[in-house]
Amino acid sequence: MYSLKVNSQITARTIERPVLSAIVDPFRDIIGLPPRPPPGFKPDRHDTTIDTIIDRTGDGIGPLAISTSCNHLYCYAARYDDGKSAVTVIAGDCALAPIADGRLHHDISLINRLTLYHGPIASHSLTTVITPRSNRGFLASWVIHHAQTEILQTLADIPDALGTENPAPITPIRVRLHGWLSFENSLPTCVIEGDQRTIRMRIAWGKQHLAEEGVRLL
Repeated sequence: MYSLKVNSQITARTIERPVLSAIVDPFRDIIGLPPRPPPGFKPDRHDTTIDTIIDRTGDGIGPLAISTSCNHLYCYAARYDDGKSAVTVIAGDCALAPIADGRLHHDISLINRLTLYHGPIASHSLTTVITPRSNRGFLASWVIHHAQTEILQTLADIPDALGTENPAPITPIRVRLHGWLSFENSLPTCVIEGDQRTIRMRIAWGKQHLAEEGVRLL
């Protein structure tokens, strides 16, 4: 096992819900209109999915759109020494499920094996999205932190982790959605996309350009 260093400075962003959205979107739910944000993939409420995309050709990644109507949403993003990149998204009921059954280990191992072709991982980050549903309950903060810790431990436990004996420090990113209610249909969508320069996440709560904010992952 390698000693995976975590940058001490956490990138933290709070996405505040605009007043107009807080008034209009619940009303749209009441009268049965479809949600305004881009649709995005919506995980089953009682399941957790894991999806890994690797930019083998250099054409970039995404856009990959995931609804924030889930309990857990994490994104691991990595960039190889040659500029290629990889993204693993964990979304759904509980992030501990794909850790326990080995799915996360499998996907991270795949990312690491490709360092043989693309060089060591030069930079990487783990983004934790505090969704409206993950912010409920007395133990909510502990559960989110515990799952994040387990993901980091999985990254460190894999043999030949990150293609080098001295892996680059991982950057923790925390994105909190504030003002949305957990039972709403019109919850924001996270859109992940990137090229050889940047990987970013757009948080969109409407179809207009002004109804979104961006966070740089790498």
